[in-house]
Amino acid sequence: MDKQRQDKFPLRAGRLLEKKMKTIFLMILLGAILFSGYADINSNSQSSHEREIYTSEIKRFTTGSASDAKAPTVRYTYPKNGASGLSLSMVEIAFDEAVALTTVSPDSVIVNDSKGSHILGLLSCSGATVTFIPENLKPLTRYTVTVTSDIKDLAGNAIASNYVFGFTTGAF
Repeated sequence: MDKQRQDKFPLRAGRLLEKKMKTIFLMILLGAILFSGYADINSNSQSSHEREIYTSEIKRFTTGSASDAKAPTVRYTYPKNGASGLSLSMVEIAFDEAVALTTVSPDSVIVNDSKGSHILGLLSCSGATVTFIPENLKPLTRYTVTVTSDIKDLAGNAIASNYVFGFTTGAF
């Protein structure tokens, strides 16, 4: 190191130490302010020694859906059961709770026309809503949608029984 850099090095180290000390002081001061006392919503002030602090009590908890034994149910469908004269691009089934994506498949949501032919399409799931986008629906045709008991919620509870609804397309 040359002479000038050697002279500046202790100065820089001193400034850095000074900044760190200021930061530590501010943190201690803030901690003292935060823990010295507080006022509740009714402006009743209490100091930290007036509050009860539980340090020896161990709390245990479980994350996720701990004891969910309730089966999901269909809250609504689009289209509604028995609707007719429709020109639609999707079928939607909404549950009262989120369903597991892994249980939503062409075997758990089945769409058939009036002749019993299976309708192909794109099936997706987001939270509590399952959406089916059919490849092609024929005009003036009755369709039946069967949601099977293979559909399960995030805790593994299956719907109680198959849910069936139907609709009829219009002339398009």
